[in-house]
Amino acid sequence: MKILITGVTGMLGTSLSRLFLARHHEVCGLSRGKTSRLPLQGETLLKVDITDEAAIDRAVQSARPDVVFHAAAISDVDFCETSPAEADRVNGEGTRIVAKATCTSGALFCYLSTDYVFDGENKAPYREEDVCNPINRYGKSKWAGEKQTRSLCPRHYIVRTSWLFGENRDSFVHHVLEWALSRKEIRLVGDKWANPTYAPDLAECLYRLIETRAPFGTYHITNQEGGCSWFDYGKQILAYRGMNGVAVTSMSLAKLKRPAKRPPMSVLNIDKFLEATGSPPRSWREALREYLSSVCPSQKP
Repeated sequence: MKILITGVTGMLGTSLSRLFLARHHEVCGLSRGKTSRLPLQGETLLKVDITDEAAIDRAVQSARPDVVFHAAAISDVDFCETSPAEADRVNGEGTRIVAKATCTSGALFCYLSTDYVFDGENKAPYREEDVCNPINRYGKSKWAGEKQTRSLCPRHYIVRTSWLFGENRDSFVHHVLEWALSRKEIRLVGDKWANPTYAPDLAECLYRLIETRAPFGTYHITNQEGGCSWFDYGKQILAYRGMNGVAVTSMSLAKLKRPAKRPPMSVLNIDKFLEATGSPPRSWREALREYLSSVCPSQKP
């Protein structure tokens, strides 16, 4: 297959590119500006802004992809809240541009969305058909991208995920390790819940979604073993790294002084993906242990 990936130098984009190249597919990756890594062997890497409609049209026409993975986005939740016009331009309008070019080309479109399209008021894990009601600008801009995808591309997958970690971008994992190097105590929110998701595992699941020709539509994909709080997640990170000298205390989400509100409970139910593919992801604890032991740079207090 010929694969086109937007946001190719990010966590998921890098994992997708590496996976498809290893399985002998052609990969063309798009990145907006100065890239954070060198091109992978066999990868075509182009500098293209997803909000430049003419440039996106040329890139898609040139690559002639079978599948387009749209992973490019502004994912900084607080930046989106303080810069709403930019969030809407990139996450909403940018998605419209990429989806339209994909549909015109006849390729399959896979849009990466987020658990933040939900308001967090559910008591049970969210299913794909649950009502979306984003409470911050990031969630609203990604929800706009979902609506553009459904409107423009009949052949699409919308994949919602959460708490992504992996190489090539900072994540909650990196922040916790950095805090542990300079603080005797770390305070983490104990009443906000979601699913940690390892980027290479998500890439593998996306591959399986396409390989099994799952019905088009919306899917939730995260690592398994249920959700956790930031507090529990942070304690697990430090435990796997052997950084036991740092105290971790719990605080409430209400005391988190950030520009954007966060949904308190956005754990995703992945049963639909399991039924469609028969490919259960491993637990997030197992994935986190592997990442910290073999990929994430060593840090010691």
